[in-house]
Amino acid sequence: MSEKIILLINRDSAFLAHTAETLRLAGYRTHTAMDMRGALSVLSSERTGLIICDKTLQDVSGYDLLNFIKKDPLRDCIPFMFLVSAKEQGHALKAFEMGALDFLVYPLAPELLVERVDEVFETTRKSDPPVAHPPVAEPPVTEPPAPVHPHDNGSTDEATVVAVRRVDISRDGVIWLPGKVGKFRGSTLFVETALFGKPGVTLMMRFQLDDGIFVLNGHIKDIRYDDFQKPAWIEMVVREDEAWHRIHRYLQDNTGMPSAEPAQTPDDTFLLHPGALEKTAFRTGPMESVEVRDPSYDQRFYHSLIGKQLDNYRAITLIGSGSMGGVMQGWDVALEREVALKVISYELSSKEKFREMFIKEARVVSRLNHLNIAQIYYIGTSNDIFYYAMEFVDGKTLKELIDQESRLNVLKGLEYLITVCEALYYVHQNSIVHRDIKPANIMINTAGLIKVVDFGVAKTSDSKTKGEKSMIIGSPLYMSPEQIAGLTLDYRSDIYSLGATFYHALTGSPPFEADDYKDIMAQHIARPLPPMKEKNPRIPTPLAAIIEKMMAKDPFDRYKDCQTIANELKSLQTRILKRLRQSSEEKAG
Repeated sequence: MSEKIILLINRDSAFLAHTAETLRLAGYRTHTAMDMRGALSVLSSERTGLIICDKTLQDVSGYDLLNFIKKDPLRDCIPFMFLVSAKEQGHALKAFEMGALDFLVYPLAPELLVERVDEVFETTRKSDPPVAHPPVAEPPVTEPPAPVHPHDNGSTDEATVVAVRRVDISRDGVIWLPGKVGKFRGSTLFVETALFGKPGVTLMMRFQLDDGIFVLNGHIKDIRYDDFQKPAWIEMVVREDEAWHRIHRYLQDNTGMPSAEPAQTPDDTFLLHPGALEKTAFRTGPMESVEVRDPSYDQRFYHSLIGKQLDNYRAITLIGSGSMGGVMQGWDVALEREVALKVISYELSSKEKFREMFIKEARVVSRLNHLNIAQIYYIGTSNDIFYYAMEFVDGKTLKELIDQESRLNVLKGLEYLITVCEALYYVHQNSIVHRDIKPANIMINTAGLIKVVDFGVAKTSDSKTKGEKSMIIGSPLYMSPEQIAGLTLDYRSDIYSLGATFYHALTGSPPFEADDYKDIMAQHIARPLPPMKEKNPRIPTPLAAIIEKMMAKDPFDRYKDCQTIANELKSLQTRILKRLRQSSEEKAG
């Protein structure tokens, strides 16, 4: 049965107060908001049985909010009703097509509004839809305990210290933020996280163990944060179910002092300061110590953008983030289409040199017009938030396909590699070097079309001034030797990275592997490439030879351009298909 709780959204505070009081007198509990940001805040922390929304809010249209709700699998079951002023009526058909349950116009008699709301709750009660936010046992109303910090010598003395365990924390099951479990006591966990909340708010915690992923349900008992830029400590009371019993046994088996933080994932894109590596093309020098920024502030920064408008673009939800910035799914309110919004990290956007470089290069990339390249629509700043809007690709990355299938079959790999080669040839003809070719930046959309994405660190071949030091930017598993050495790059660096990408895709493992990214980078420079056929004997010898030539240590030993590679691959593809047809005909005969 739907709970008699209503979220009322309108940009007029007086109307909000009057209508909320009308519904309260009718027996309904009502939350209010004046914009999408406020509405999402309520939906993230409070159970809701009905949304009543105006056509125009302070920051978005009601249709934008309805579109967001109906695409959210945890909230699409919430009935949505428009209540608009007489001067703004119209487009009711659009509202119903988008999934609205009703479209009312005010002013109207209070009893008529209550009557219609009663009908909605009666209908949803009979149909028994899933509850958007399942109720949890609320903590008893007592004098709140003193704030708790797991490293304080306070009330957690009896708690058991565990080796630091990374987890994901969410209030709604849609947006997950990273966290670390530090201690536990009974059915209470002490978690460090960037997520905000208040006592009594429902929480979910996701553990990934060797035998599966376990989701714990519970609520916040207490929360403490001394500094907005630092993670908060949350005391979470867990619902004692089978998942908790499994996690509890795991925690008991892994007690002890917190372990050191894991090294950066080697396939992440990262940036090193100039001079971090000795500038020699064929050997690395000692790494300089580079201060690693606590990512929790950036996570809060990206999370705070949800529901905000950046010029003509509305940030809807966070897709992912790295050291360079975050990517959000967005909505173009002018052209009514989905977009991807790349928001530069707060730290990098504050550096004038980086901002100027990025704007200049992104403007060049935005002129690219190719079927297999995700297009950049707009570059701009809004309230000091530095971003660009680009084509939203709905599909899977090559990295996800490798993770699912272990490795690609030869024909599929050939098809993908040919397509990317031709796309990169077009890029290089426009004097642009991508600089971050890797499986995660090659996408296959739902129609099977290849898209090369994330030109955020691309560079024009003529943009470096004399005497300027190069930034070392890229992904260690796929970087070229000259890229690692911080030398000036041209299209041949992309050819190396593309070879390394499809070496991984066709063999199931990257060319070089190690626990530390410095060791991986050193192997790219000095260690001979392990033959592909040793890792996958089924790879045709000519295909292995092409990819291994793409990955020659010396740039001059690689192919002269990507179109030459594509031509050789097409010839090989024709020969393979011809042999397959002949074999099929022989079997049929």
